[in-house]
Amino acid sequence: MGVLIVDDETELADAIATYLQAFGLEAEYVVDGASALAAFNARPPKLVVLDVNLPDVNGFEVCRAMRAKSDVPILFLSARGSDDNQILALGLGVTMTCASPSPWRCCRPGFAACWTGRDSREVFATTGWWLTTTPT
Repeated sequence: MGVLIVDDETELADAIATYLQAFGLEAEYVVDGASALAAFNARPPKLVVLDVNLPDVNGFEVCRAMRAKSDVPILFLSARGSDDNQILALGLGVTMTCASPSPWRCCRPGFAACWTGRDSREVFATTGWWLTTTPT
């Protein structure tokens, strides 16, 4: 699997998947923590986009379980904008945190940096694919 998107807001998850698929990346989404861990274990992704607020298990617990098995890049989406939540997420090993429900400004460079394994500043300086709202 390419990108695993975990978000109970299906419209946002579908929009992120569609955006990434338009660039030729394989992306699928699930809507809860249990499904996320099942998909993660069945087909390990190259990148995880993970929401904090899930209906069954919170994103922090999902992240902890994923980190126990893999160092896959994790881009954390959170409507919880507090520094404490960001610090907790980073302490669990997430690669980057972004504000939701409108994460596009932050997510585009985050997707690029996580996917390529390069620093987002380098991605910004050398490419522009993530700056467009539609693929070129």
